[in-house]
Amino acid sequence: MLQDLALHKAKLFWSGWTAGYPDPYTFEQLYKSGYAQNFGAYSEPHFDALLAAASIEPDNSKRYRLLEQSETLLNAEAPYIPLLYYSTLHLIKPYVKGVPRNTMDIDGSRYIYILEHEGH
Repeated sequence: MLQDLALHKAKLFWSGWTAGYPDPYTFEQLYKSGYAQNFGAYSEPHFDALLAAASIEPDNSKRYRLLEQSETLLNAEAPYIPLLYYSTLHLIKPYVKGVPRNTMDIDGSRYIYILEHEGH
């Protein structure tokens, strides 16, 4: 399957992605022309230009505006069909603190601590 995707032989396929860091770029890069994981071979010069500008923009508010524009263009072009979004649920007692939240849903148990509470 991966070989067919890399060679752009698959007409329709399921693919999932989880961000390694909390930023829209990690998702949008998947549609950049020539990107190794752009399995659908989407190519739009204006999208690529917006993404390139965002990747070097030091001002976060300007950068996010560029990413918003590129995402709007990507959504209008619709080179993908969103079927599902990953989600997780955590039931955490109010006295359990330090539970890290991250995009990969990896629990850093070394940061967790328990406050003194009734019923201990």
